[in-house]
Amino acid sequence: MIIIILALVGLTKAGTSARVVAGAGYLSGSRTGTAQAVTVGQKDKYKASKMEEHQSDHALYMAFAPADHPQILLAVIVENVRLWRRACRSHRTSRV
Repeated sequence: MIIIILALVGLTKAGTSARVVAGAGYLSGSRTGTAQAVTVGQKDKYKASKMEEHQSDHALYMAFAPADHPQILLAVIVENVRLWRRACRSHRTSRV
């Protein structure tokens, strides 16, 4: 278990979340990920650009802090992230 925690903490130091937690004053751990929304046959090649928008991938993010004694746990799933990105651009509310 300690290896997993150390790996997740390492990702916040030099990975995808490094900018988000920089200067926080405590260590945290996090991980981003992607999940396919549709099944692709073994002989077929997955191409996100060829999928319908409602079939686009899901974005995943989980985090915990402080790393040595977690008090905050967070898990976020954004379904069909391509649709969400388009909505954000059209409303100019946020960026992914």
